[in-house]
Amino acid sequence: MAEANEQLPQHVGDLSSGAYRPRLGDLALDEAAGHRVGVVIATPNETVKTFHLRTPGGGRDWRAKGDGSTLTPVHAPVSHATLSLGELRIDGVNGTTTFPITLHHVDGGTSDSFLIIADGRGERSCAYCPEPSPTVCVRVVQSGSGADRPVYAHRACAAARGIAPLYEVTSSPRLGAEHSG
Repeated sequence: MAEANEQLPQHVGDLSSGAYRPRLGDLALDEAAGHRVGVVIATPNETVKTFHLRTPGGGRDWRAKGDGSTLTPVHAPVSHATLSLGELRIDGVNGTTTFPITLHHVDGGTSDSFLIIADGRGERSCAYCPEPSPTVCVRVVQSGSGADRPVYAHRACAAARGIAPLYEVTSSPRLGAEHSG
């Protein structure tokens, strides 16, 4: 069994509450103090029931609730990121691709996150592959607010999934028979 790392903040109570118990020297963000960041210079004890924080590099001190409910940890800066195992998500509607990544912090810690890449070309994207310039619309997503949005794909991508296209995408309107009215 792995031993607890004495350098990590100690969580208290129900972890879903977000409360944690920082240690001396930890950086903490205090939501009750206008989201100020401070170094913990004293922790609650038998005589003092609050955390005592000071602005990094010196400055004004303040106190925070002793239960840690207003404090959140401040993570060390990220040194680099690596791809993680997990599901790659391609969103043809929004034109984004999402990769699971691991952030590596300068203090040796890691945290899981996502890298979201937008196609940025203002061009339609295929819902099933990363290649640009889809040729058909395969469905329409109803929006709770605003206009419904079409979902595009390449004809071959749709066919491989047994999806019948709703219509073909063209670069310019087709001229058909004139309507007489």
